[in-house]
Amino acid sequence: MHAEINLISEACKKLETRDLSQYCIVSNAWSCSMCMSACIKAKIKNFIYGAPSESDMNPNVTIFDIKEKALTKLNIEIGVLENECKLQIENARKL
Repeated sequence: MHAEINLISEACKKLETRDLSQYCIVSNAWSCSMCMSACIKAKIKNFIYGAPSESDMNPNVTIFDIKEKALTKLNIEIGVLENECKLQIENARKL
């Protein structure tokens, strides 16, 4: 499973709720469309990302494409420690 899906599942179990509106997602790369949709369903509205998503993502639906279609207002901040996040992703691919 994807990291955000695992996080949402574990948080909902631990907190005994399906409403994570008091929390935000912080990630080294933009979420894929499935994970972003899951976050929205969990009522998460705030997102902080480092690096952009992988260029070969398929389907190539960005967080901003989803934000445009979302029925709730989403707050998205990008580029936080972007170079460090890119390096972390590159190093993980070498493993």
